Amino acid sequence: MSIRDLLLLSKENRIREKRKEACKNLTIGASVGLAIGTVIGVLFAPKSGKETREQIAAKAKESVEITKETLEDSKAKILQFVEEQKEKITALKNEACCEVATAIEQEDQTVTTKKKAQTANE
Repeated sequence: MSIRDLLLLSKENRIREKRKEACKNLTIGASVGLAIGTVIGVLFAPKSGKETREQIAAKAKESVEITKETLEDSKAKILQFVEEQKEKITALKNEACCEVATAIEQEDQTVTTKKKAQTANE
């Protein structure tokens, strides 16, 4: 690598780091804005504090249930995928074993044939 290549690579890395930092800052800013907006929305909501807390608790419970269901579905899909892959691997292993056994058998026949031919020539 030449010095020029190293300098270009260094410049590209600096640009990439600046972009990462900008994305990070944007994400932090959006998160903070969302949090502030949520707090302000709750504070200025037309409901009483008790109703708001009950609504928040109900939404939290609902979110937990949805998350549990999603995780269970994902778990089931992953387990099914793993089982399918195990079956495929077993089938490939069995196929490979059969091919190896066939190749060994053919080689044994070849060796036996050559030995018979050699003993016949002697």
